[in-house]
Amino acid sequence: MIYALCLLLAGCRYKEPTDNSAPAAPPISEELHSGELKVQLSLSSLQISIAESLQLTLIATAPEDFTVNFPEFKDNALGDFTLAGTTPVPKELVGSQLRQGRTLTLSPYLPGEYSIPAM
Repeated sequence: MIYALCLLLAGCRYKEPTDNSAPAAPPISEELHSGELKVQLSLSSLQISIAESLQLTLIATAPEDFTVNFPEFKDNALGDFTLAGTTPVPKELVGSQLRQGRTLTLSPYLPGEYSIPAM
């Protein structure tokens, strides 16, 4: 009888509704620091098909008087990826820090495993 009651109580527990309105965290996100400069890298997906592309976002946060130079890419390529586009992230003043960035849209050439080279 006690066992049946425990099963009944476990089955009737209130479950918090999930909040689907909150954006999901990117699958890969890394933050690097060097003095007063902070750089955050995030990747939109771990796996894509040959017909898809992925977004690599680079965000730099530094004092307002710093000059941040984002990498330039030759031949519209980043390693084995085609650089399909670059979109600036709107600048934002956070306290005395300026936050700015770029989103790179990367497409694979052929099926297979790829890695993003150092920039």
